[in-house]
Amino acid sequence: INWIDNSNSEEGFKIDRKLNSRTWEIEYATVGRNQLSFTDNNVDWQTIIYSYRVYSYLGEYSSGTVENTISWPEVTTAAASNVTSNSATSGGSVTIQGNYSITSRGVCYGTSLDPDLTGLHTTNSPATGSFTSSISGLSSLTTYYLRAYVTTNFGTEYGENKNFSTLSPAIGVTYAGRI
Repeated sequence: INWIDNSNSEEGFKIDRKLNSRTWEIEYATVGRNQLSFTDNNVDWQTIIYSYRVYSYLGEYSSGTVENTISWPEVTTAAASNVTSNSATSGGSVTIQGNYSITSRGVCYGTSLDPDLTGLHTTNSPATGSFTSSISGLSSLTTYYLRAYVTTNFGTEYGENKNFSTLSPAIGVTYAGRI
């Protein structure tokens, strides 16, 4: 977390933390004078919403607090549609941005469960809301798994797995005879 130092001659800053809607952990951490950030390495971003409040102190006196809640973005996966022998359409929706900048989003896909960014994937514009991805270069008569993803400056979150099967390729018919 980062903050602006509006204090004059503080000893340092105290940081309280709250997990989900529990009670505050008072003086969870302290940092020194003129320090403008704190990194909490004891977190589980995917399942817990964190709230922090920061205030300066000098001896027994404290300033007012500045409070901020940090949450992870949520992404859902859209079912495949427009399925052909070698392509499909999917996408998803980023429903909560959290407190991070979205750097990319799209759909990961492959023939194994839980496809991720190390494999085949699409890339859409970095934003919240619904998006659609075109998937191409697929093999016919094959089952694929897909899931939407959103990447922030902190990491990547994946939506739920969906699956679909590509169709048989169209067979061209040639008629050589009399009508």
